[in-house]
Amino acid sequence: MKKLMMLGLFIVTAVILTGCGKEKSLTCTYTLDTNEVKGTMEYSFSFDKKGESLTKYDKKDTAEYIGDKKEEEIEEIYQSGLKACEDLKDFKGVKCDIEKENRKIIAHVEVKLKELDSDSTDVLFTQEAENKDYEGFKSMMEQTGFTCK
Repeated sequence: MKKLMMLGLFIVTAVILTGCGKEKSLTCTYTLDTNEVKGTMEYSFSFDKKGESLTKYDKKDTAEYIGDKKEEEIEEIYQSGLKACEDLKDFKGVKCDIEKENRKIIAHVEVKLKELDSDSTDVLFTQEAENKDYEGFKSMMEQTGFTCK
């Protein structure tokens, strides 16, 4: 009986370790540092275990306006971001928020691809991003100046 319990425990452990592995992830960052603005764009991509299909992405942009940009111009950029989030509110599987702290704007978008319908997918993705796997996204982001790990 003890051997049977040990065998059962071994099988359960093996299933847990092999069948429930984590998704593969990729984080890509771009830093901007000019006389006008300091900021970062960070994308976190989640793929299935094999890295073959994108399941989720999370994008966070931070911009701090340090130059001569007028407060009205910063507010206009912020309002534009609010409008973009408002346009995304009806997309199932998409969360968007934006906040402004003095001269800093922080925007955050999360997309769960499994929850999107085909119309949403067409709006949210460019043709270059469609059907890319882990290596494809990494290559595409690095070609546009992002550092990925």
